[in-house]
Amino acid sequence: MPLQKLLWIATQICQGLEYLHPTIVHRDLKPANVLINGADTDKPVVKLGDFGLARIRSMTLPTLSPEAGTDMYSLGVLLWVMLTGQQPWEGFAVVAVAYKVAVLGQRLPLDQLSEARCPPRLRNLLRQCWDADPYRRPAAAEAFKELLLLQGALTAGSARDNGSGGGAGLSSGSGGAIKASEYAQPRALTYAFSAPAPDGS
Repeated sequence: MPLQKLLWIATQICQGLEYLHPTIVHRDLKPANVLINGADTDKPVVKLGDFGLARIRSMTLPTLSPEAGTDMYSLGVLLWVMLTGQQPWEGFAVVAVAYKVAVLGQRLPLDQLSEARCPPRLRNLLRQCWDADPYRRPAAAEAFKELLLLQGALTAGSARDNGSGGGAGLSSGSGGAIKASEYAQPRALTYAFSAPAPDGS
């Protein structure tokens, strides 16, 4: 999956979490619960599904709830799956994964990802999502803005490589970055998301 498309999907996931977190925590964010319409296009429409484990939040401020931090940790894992095309903690039982993460403080490996595939800014966002302290993890709105900036930088870099002289403006043309206004309303989806092949295609 091209990085530009991956960022497009990730921004919509963050927008969905931002929409939920004033009142609801999803608690089961994973590839099977991210639904996609137009998966074969450069800009598919993405929606979050399966709210069987969701719960109403007892707190008001989205950045101060450790439960919202659970969703942000899962967002980091989901981004890792899209970047690598691999299953997280494959071969380990659930109890073993819980021990490695909660007790040993281990995180999914990022070293195998090249800088072109996972730019430093994206790598840093993943690490923030995996912070051991849920209160220190970014809010969905913060992650959304960071991903928009990443996409703008990627678009600007592509423009320079192509000699077009384009800037880093957040346009919505084909292959361009996302306008925040394009996320004003939720949209219906029909297709389940599946992780990319290991070669990133």
